[in-house]
Amino acid sequence: MKQQTLELIDTLKERGEDFEWYPTTPGIISDVKSNIHEGASVLDIGAGRGDVLRGIKDKAGDLYAIEKSQTLISTLPASVFVVGTDFERQTLIDKEVDVIFSNPPFSSFVPWACKIIREANAETVLLVLPERWKESKTIKAACAARDVVAHSVGSYSFAKAERAARGVVNLVHISLHTTNYNSGELKSDPFKVWFESEFETSADKAESVGSDWAKKESAKDHLHELIEGRNVIERLEELYLAELETIISTYRKIAEIPPELLEEVGVKKGAVCGALKQKLKGLKNKYWRELFDNLDKITERLTSKSRGELLKTLTANTHIDFSSSNAYAVVIWAIKNANKYLDSQLVELYKALSNQESAKAYKSNRHFNGADFRFHRWDDGEHPERYALDYRIVYEYGRCFDGYNFELSRNHGISITAGDLINDVCTVGHNLGFDVFEQAASFNWTPGKRCEFSYMKDAESFEYEDFMTVRAYKNGNLHFKLNQNFLLKLNIEAARILGWVNSPKEAAEEMGEPFSKVSKHWNTSFRITLSDTKLLPTPKAA
Repeated sequence: MKQQTLELIDTLKERGEDFEWYPTTPGIISDVKSNIHEGASVLDIGAGRGDVLRGIKDKAGDLYAIEKSQTLISTLPASVFVVGTDFERQTLIDKEVDVIFSNPPFSSFVPWACKIIREANAETVLLVLPERWKESKTIKAACAARDVVAHSVGSYSFAKAERAARGVVNLVHISLHTTNYNSGELKSDPFKVWFESEFETSADKAESVGSDWAKKESAKDHLHELIEGRNVIERLEELYLAELETIISTYRKIAEIPPELLEEVGVKKGAVCGALKQKLKGLKNKYWRELFDNLDKITERLTSKSRGELLKTLTANTHIDFSSSNAYAVVIWAIKNANKYLDSQLVELYKALSNQESAKAYKSNRHFNGADFRFHRWDDGEHPERYALDYRIVYEYGRCFDGYNFELSRNHGISITAGDLINDVCTVGHNLGFDVFEQAASFNWTPGKRCEFSYMKDAESFEYEDFMTVRAYKNGNLHFKLNQNFLLKLNIEAARILGWVNSPKEAAEEMGEPFSKVSKHWNTSFRITLSDTKLLPTPKAA
């Protein structure tokens, strides 16, 4: 392990990304874990390769990271959401979590600690600091600004660590919670602390500002018309910074107005603070959502459920500072997690389409009893022994024409539930190499009507071939007839992912298919790479 760490450090140095990364020791990680409550959301600032987050994941809830090195970001677990890259350019006031942890660079531990203490929007802060932190007047002042006390809960040495260092460090614990732990409130609002330091106005007695400042930007801003070009992310950053500068400079001008004039028009400082907070939140939200709208090259590869889960996480984190480095980190996270979904969604669809009539036993599966299929429950961990699907499938739970009027109109007559399943088959087909032309909404659905889906077999000659036909019925059933090449690929990939077969040869024997065809389709599920989206710069050749 130590050798791997040293090799990684050499790589970081070669790439100019060695920002004093000293992996947190197991002893510290153990004590961090004992100082967080069950299910706590945790933000690790300077997360490195995620050692601390890995060490506490079985006790913690949502995991977040700020990390500057793109090399280390790529090693973080897919479950960790990167909410920032350059810590010095971040604001923490809008990153609400239960616990903030940081093992900052030794050379700049004082400014790191002070920024975290002043801006942390968390109940608890845990910092790994050299023992001399106790002598720092700057750290004491930061604690005083938040009306908190820092104390050491452990001492440790890095002398025998993976990356050795001299001196003794402390794990410093700071509780930012009120003394009444049932109130759910912090002792002081980090945004107000930041506001006081950023906007030195003498209008202390003023309390309100015109409500127009608190309103969101008008929908007339069509960002997509402004970001056409080679690099969407960097163009978005330019626009964001320009708007941010306008907002900040305007509020600074308000702060320069004599307090007696502000009082005359009823402008009060407290509301100026609140309005600015709302304005900045709305600005970040607008630009992150514009970026998410450009993630179609990723989301088009996901089924309805997978897409919903990915976008739910992304949109829940629009409080992250909008910058090109943060945007790149978020896109990388989205790619990693999208790839995680690709296999699971194929298996999930496979299970959904499996039933007594559609399942065919493997050659070696002498105990397979199709009549017993209905008694097995996938969600309880039980399922029939190994099988393959037939190309004719009856799905019994589509509720095809049982929905509200707006549901039926959205998919041209068919319910959202049935439409999503049909679209999911098309999405999985697309990921297996079938460029399906239609979606559920491409047809006007009526009971029993045959709807034919096609895919482009040859792009050069514009040759199309049938992908599947679907009929929907009033009893809720969906009747599928699948392209047999697609079905073969689906059977092979599902069996491979589920571990039913371990090689193309075994798959060919069990399914009764030619080895040449099976080997050609083995492990051919699509994987999203950095080159599949124009949002990231083209990697430079080595």
